[in-house]
Amino acid sequence: MLRIHEPYTLRDKEILFEYSYQNGATYQDYINVLSSHCKATFDVRKQNQIIFKEHRWDNNEAYRDEQDKLKQQFPMQLIEKFD
Repeated sequence: MLRIHEPYTLRDKEILFEYSYQNGATYQDYINVLSSHCKATFDVRKQNQIIFKEHRWDNNEAYRDEQDKLKQQFPMQLIEKFD
């Protein structure tokens, strides 16, 4: 069983989600929630992105700087609680 609690707002901008996994939760349940959380975070970052890489091997400093700012603006922090 998986329970997602109401999100908490911290310091006027940060949001904390608490996921509680109970004994009946499967590993697949955990992976599904984790992948959904990651995808949502990456989608929000991409929507706010201005500088894009043209190639996978492109080492653009402006791109890296923007990615660091997006990670600061939209962090992905997980707190897990196993009951």
